[in-house]
Amino acid sequence: MTNLTQPTTQLPKVLIVDDNPVIRTVLAANFKRMSIETFEISQADEAIPFLHDHLVDLIVLDIMMPGMSGTELLTALKQDLHLQHIPVMMCSGLDDQDNIVQCLQLGAEDYIPKPFNKTILKARVEGVLLRKQLRDREQQILTELKHSQDMLNTEIQQAVEYMESLLPEPINERVKTYWEYIPSHQLGGDGFGYQWLDDDHFAVYLLDVCGHGVGSTLLAASACDLLNQAQLRDTDFKRPGAVAKALNDRYKMNERAGKYFTIWYGVYQHSSHQLTYVNCGHPPALLIQDDDVIPLKEGSGAITGHESEIYPEGTLTVSPGGQLMLFSDGIYEIKCGKQGVCSYSTFFQLVVNMVKEYNISPEQLVQYMKDLHFLDYFDDDVSILEVTFDPTKSPLPQ
Repeated sequence: MTNLTQPTTQLPKVLIVDDNPVIRTVLAANFKRMSIETFEISQADEAIPFLHDHLVDLIVLDIMMPGMSGTELLTALKQDLHLQHIPVMMCSGLDDQDNIVQCLQLGAEDYIPKPFNKTILKARVEGVLLRKQLRDREQQILTELKHSQDMLNTEIQQAVEYMESLLPEPINERVKTYWEYIPSHQLGGDGFGYQWLDDDHFAVYLLDVCGHGVGSTLLAASACDLLNQAQLRDTDFKRPGAVAKALNDRYKMNERAGKYFTIWYGVYQHSSHQLTYVNCGHPPALLIQDDDVIPLKEGSGAITGHESEIYPEGTLTVSPGGQLMLFSDGIYEIKCGKQGVCSYSTFFQLVVNMVKEYNISPEQLVQYMKDLHFLDYFDDDVSILEVTFDPTKSPLPQ
């Protein structure tokens, strides 16, 4: 047999089911010239047990046989989950058109008219075998894709679990923290953390790596680990601008497949109630105090590794009970019908309106955005971190 697909070391295998030994001999001889290996069975009821023990690529089946007919065997084959994929080619006389139509409706691939024409026989058999090989190859590709997808899903789940292991436990001391972290189905690069640098200085940050996938998550994990361990060399972690510069010096996007990240980083001095911060291309954090919502914008561009970046700091006084709300853009970059994607300014106004009515929390914001936009899930990672300063001086609902 020639030109079916790529060269293979295995010959195609055909099972001939026909009660006429002459027909079986003629077909077997023709198949041999076509480099096809053949098996022969004289009774239809022997075919299914045989096929459960032998792999074949095609069944050539006579329609009219004593006992179990070819049509009955075809019906049984198509009902067998293990055998229904094997193509069946029917053998019939030219005057047997009604049975041919019935067999094609039952799932036969093709038919061969008797008496046999060698050229027609070769063309039709090779055509069926070619389609079978293409279907087998397609199924193999689908199986390989499913295996790859399963492996990817496992890696994504492991990445999610690792990122979650880096997230800090909520605290309720001189500052109180609460957060919501919702990784997307595509897995993004959100990360956040906080810690006391010493007895008087409390650091907090939230970052977002561009893109999706394991690569973004790994970069987020790397940056979070450095910040959580305060391991940036020669860097004063009490100076947000210095932290931003050290991150920019370390993480160069041209060395990391074009990946960059945004970050909001702040340090609260408890003794002076001063919050110093830097915003590196990130959605400005919101300070909610004294019935006001203040966007904390001061800073510069994202962490890209460009040497020219300078990161100016912002400073302001925090009132007792003041709430700092940090978030990634996944909470508001949501499709809003004809209006396109919601903007930061729209989200900011939403928070302002909510503050006028009651104290808000990360959980309430997430639920409100889901209800507002009829969402079952977010397309991007959603991270919201709330820090309340001196919470005992202005109790908030739990």
